[in-house]
Amino acid sequence: MTLSSRRYFFFACIIVALCTTAAAYPTAKFNSEQVFPAASWQKVKSLRAAGWSEDKLDIARRYAESIHSSAVMVIQGSEVIAEWGNVEQKINSYSMRKSLISGIYQAGAETFLVERLYEYLMSFVEVQSGDVRILFPVGENEFVAGPTFLAAQPTEWQITFAMNGAGDATSLQAVQGGKRREARQFVLHREDVIFHNGDVTLAGALISPAGRGPHPALVFTHGSGPATRQSYFGLGFLLASQGIAALMYDKRGSGDSTGNLT
Repeated sequence: MTLSSRRYFFFACIIVALCTTAAAYPTAKFNSEQVFPAASWQKVKSLRAAGWSEDKLDIARRYAESIHSSAVMVIQGSEVIAEWGNVEQKINSYSMRKSLISGIYQAGAETFLVERLYEYLMSFVEVQSGDVRILFPVGENEFVAGPTFLAAQPTEWQITFAMNGAGDATSLQAVQGGKRREARQFVLHREDVIFHNGDVTLAGALISPAGRGPHPALVFTHGSGPATRQSYFGLGFLLASQGIAALMYDKRGSGDSTGNLT
């Protein structure tokens, strides 16, 4: 099986870079009337009038080509600003964008492992004690955990994640029994990947140390039933922090993987 990566995060990078170009023309006024496409998209008549720089768009185009992007469309007010590549081609996207809360967090000698289990629930491990809890959401980035594995009440832990502009967690605040800790997320390299088994496409994530490789690596496999990419309550992140890369993938017919479970 051949492992290959899909770089879909470039969309966010390009859009952020391009949106800043509007500041180059502060006098440009955008027509707020929405122009919705019918059989085909309408293209903007004047880039300059719409507040876009041709030179900077060209920089974005060359960057997209350099990372072997399949296709890019830049849209403003339902009109096409620019498009590169075969935009008519159907493209399967694997985990285009998920907020990165899962990871390893450190506060002095204390280490916490957080891993998303399902859409809303996450596991929380206090490494020093070995205690494992399920985090239950009570707010956008706020979670609670009770005194035992699957209990939410009475509340024993209150966990709040601090997010950056991209919507990824940079740190967490953990409150337990009146004790408050601030833990920073340990920097690791994360890459969405796909690989094939016959005509089945399996999607997952490769977590590896931030430094240059090569690194020893292992693959987390599943038990019975449907399952998405997990590393047994965050063990993959702990291993990566110790120099061992970890591949986690969605089981056949689960998450972003194709095929049938049975």
